[in-house]
Amino acid sequence: DSVNFTTSGLQYNKVCGRVVGYQLGSPDGFHAHFCSDCTINKAYVDGISITYGIPRKHIWTLAAGLYETEHLVYNCPCSSPAGRQPPSFLGSDYYCESGLYRR
Repeated sequence: DSVNFTTSGLQYNKVCGRVVGYQLGSPDGFHAHFCSDCTINKAYVDGISITYGIPRKHIWTLAAGLYETEHLVYNCPCSSPAGRQPPSFLGSDYYCESGLYRR
């Protein structure tokens, strides 16, 4: 689901804010079942994506991975072992976190 915030025609050059996430169930990070040919207009993350404009341009994404240390594709890209890499259009403008740790 999307939420749109209107600027009421005001010009802006910076977006500031804070995202706080809580893990519930089994989040899937950047797992490919979201889309095989991921674009900014498809569901590419289990998390929050901040975009703007028409056509949409990416600002930042928060991904929720399943485990920090489990052998699953649902992990964050920086986990050990790593989960799926994010779509290339994100660049380095994303953060991925998990609240579950297994030994």
